[in-house]
Amino acid sequence: MNQNSAATEMEADLNQARRTAVMAHNVVIRLRELGLPDSLDAELASVSTDLGDLWGAQKEFTDHLHNMLKTSHDWESVGDSFVDMRAAIEHMAWHLQSIREPLTRLAEYAYSQSHDPAADSPPPPGEHCCAAELDEILDSATTGTTS
Repeated sequence: MNQNSAATEMEADLNQARRTAVMAHNVVIRLRELGLPDSLDAELASVSTDLGDLWGAQKEFTDHLHNMLKTSHDWESVGDSFVDMRAAIEHMAWHLQSIREPLTRLAEYAYSQSHDPAADSPPPPGEHCCAAELDEILDSATTGTTS
């Protein structure tokens, strides 16, 4: 890789990192606008980071897939694309695992507010009907199965 292409790649990575950070920040802003209480700050921090990174990683994965399909003309470049795709998949898998509990807590809070806007504290974990369904959705996304 020459110096110009390395500089271009670093600039592209920096731009993607900025877009990912903006996405995470938008999640924070939206939930704060809706009145998410400070007691859920830890969940908000985790979920916003994970959602931003998942969004960015899926774009990165898609870019690697398109690159392999459009520009890979030899086995070495196909192999490089597969390695890059696997790295993106592993990054997404980590965030899928990380987001489970805090996303469930925020979903429970959201549903509690949709039924009782006067409530200002989240329900205890597992107390809302959505927890099992959300876990099932996240499990199927991780394993690639559906029910």
